[in-house]
Amino acid sequence: MQQLFERARTSFQAERHTYAVELLRTILEQEPGCAEVRRVLHAACREIHANDTSARRLLGAVKTFLPLHVSVPRLFRREQYAELLELLEDLLQRGAPARPTLGWLFRLAEACDAPETATVALESLVASRPNDPWAWREYVNHCRKHDLHKRALHGLHRLARLRPRDIEIQSELRQVTAADTV
Repeated sequence: MQQLFERARTSFQAERHTYAVELLRTILEQEPGCAEVRRVLHAACREIHANDTSARRLLGAVKTFLPLHVSVPRLFRREQYAELLELLEDLLQRGAPARPTLGWLFRLAEACDAPETATVALESLVASRPNDPWAWREYVNHCRKHDLHKRALHGLHRLARLRPRDIEIQSELRQVTAADTV
């Protein structure tokens, strides 16, 4: 598995993203909890769809609308988490909108009590939407909840740059800095 992961990472760095996604999906079938593999998979999916024109992006959103807004909530209510995880990864690969897809992935990881997978989903969300204060707020709240002070500090710095006059963020930044130094 380690050799397969190294080959996938090399393919990703060589910008052969589709091949990297196939290798990473193969690894996740055997090791579904591997956060580093999931992190590279999300980055590869982002890169595949980074150069999509607006027409292709719109077509991808239309094709993934029904599964994302009908099948995903149904599987989540029925607690069919394995099928749901596979469907979400497939939707990411097909170019589904990042915010709802990664939001569902985050909720799934929280429901399964997998904080590392939830962190990866939120990191992928903020990487795909770097100027979205809502995504950064979710990331900071999650990191603070699980005592990931360095990551929460990074997220708060980004939030402070997005909203420089927000006193609440400045106060929270001081609190997290103090907790990190302790």
